[in-house]
Amino acid sequence: MDTKTVDLYLCPSEQLDTRHEFVERYANSVDAVLFSPPYYDLEIYPGEEQSLSSFPNYQDWLEGYWNETVKIAVEVLRSGGRFAFVISNYRNKDKQEVAISQDMMHVVQRHMPLKQHYKVQWSAIAGSRQAKKTRGGNFEDLWLFEKP
Repeated sequence: MDTKTVDLYLCPSEQLDTRHEFVERYANSVDAVLFSPPYYDLEIYPGEEQSLSSFPNYQDWLEGYWNETVKIAVEVLRSGGRFAFVISNYRNKDKQEVAISQDMMHVVQRHMPLKQHYKVQWSAIAGSRQAKKTRGGNFEDLWLFEKP
C-alpha cells in the first residue's frame, strides 16, 4: 500500500512562498494547478487576510494578488505542467462590466503560453425565478496554460 502525505497551508496564495518557503520546497514538482479565484470585489468573505483587503485597487489586486500567485505556481510546476483557472466577467456594484476573466488571462500569459480556452456551462433549473443572467446559460471561462 502506498503512503501519501498531504501538506495544508492556511494563508493567502500570494504569500505561500514568503511564509512557508513554498517554492523551495516544491520547485518543478507539481503536475497541475487549478484555481477558482475570487471575483475581486464581488465575493467578499469574512476573514482578515482577503486579497481585496490587501489590494483594494483593482490594478494593484491584479499585480499583488494574482500576478504573485501565478509566479509561485509557475515556479512549482514541472515542465509541461498545467495551470488553469475558471472565472467569468461580471458587473460590479456600479453596474460596470469588469473584464476580470480576460484581465487575469493576460497576467498568466506573461509567464506561460495559453494552451486552450473553454466555455463551461453550469446547469441551472429553468424557471421564472431564475436569475436573469443565467437564463441564457450560466457560463464561465476555463483558461488552460502549459509551462514550457
